[in-house]
Amino acid sequence: MQDNKEQQPVFIEKALQQIIPGYKGYSEAGHIIEADKKIREHIIAGLDEMRSRIDARKKEFSVSLQTADSLSILESVTASLKTVSEALRYAPAASAGFDFSSFDASKCDKLKAYDEYLYFSMQEIKSVIDSLCASKDQADMKAHAAKIGQWVEKYLSQIKSRGRML
Repeated sequence: MQDNKEQQPVFIEKALQQIIPGYKGYSEAGHIIEADKKIREHIIAGLDEMRSRIDARKKEFSVSLQTADSLSILESVTASLKTVSEALRYAPAASAGFDFSSFDASKCDKLKAYDEYLYFSMQEIKSVIDSLCASKDQADMKAHAAKIGQWVEKYLSQIKSRGRML
């Protein structure tokens, strides 16, 4: 009996696709919008978590001349991560106003590739953040901050490229 209830929405969906011109594209557009929104929210949450870890590390330093440089390094990294998070939050997204009639399968594949890059690149930078948070040496902190700075530039570039596609 339950199989019948699960099959009804599929049957109704297919029937609507046959009856209403453009319904399939409209339905697919909704899936694109929802998937785009979810991946962006997930990435932003990950970036926010990394920033909070660095903020916790900043609290370990006392305000003194010896730790001022380390504190400024960590502050610049959190500012960079915030910039990336905000750029992603306010970057163009798939939306209902977008012309989905021109949004073909190849564009869907490109959007998926951009989203995968954004997600996996964020995962890769976590190890650098881990190393930064564990650093005791200021030179080591600077080296990790430089890696993060390079990552931020590439990531922001990818967000802009993704926006041009949309």
